[in-house]
Amino acid sequence: MLGALLASWNGGPVEELGQAVTSLHTSTEHSPLEVWNDRPGRTQTDVVAAFERAIESLARREYEAISASEDLSAYWLRTCEGFRVDSKNGRLGIVEEVRLSPAKQPEALVVRTGLFRLRLEIVPVDHVQRVIPRRKRVLLRPATG
Repeated sequence: MLGALLASWNGGPVEELGQAVTSLHTSTEHSPLEVWNDRPGRTQTDVVAAFERAIESLARREYEAISASEDLSAYWLRTCEGFRVDSKNGRLGIVEEVRLSPAKQPEALVVRTGLFRLRLEIVPVDHVQRVIPRRKRVLLRPATG
């Protein structure tokens, strides 16, 4: 089992290999993999089923992580009033207001811009690359085109 796992690894991030080994360990009822694999009567069908359970577990974990990440991103977008907005060209301005959709999800940022902060610019949230709460920063994606 470990040989098959290592053969399919392709030198990706070690963390991913660790997650795969952990998931496989869980799918074998928490037995050490070499003990589970070498147990008398173990069949190829048993091994394939263990791999399938491990793959399902990884997919579930990835979906849950993405959902949690999206929830956290939406939270920070909803609460970023007063954060500085930066683009690849430098400082754009300060978030004056967060506009929400009818479903109460962040839809756009109203950013106060200009030398004396007299102008307002509407920035759709899909232009936001990342929110850095500790630095009170909103980073915008580079413009395409």
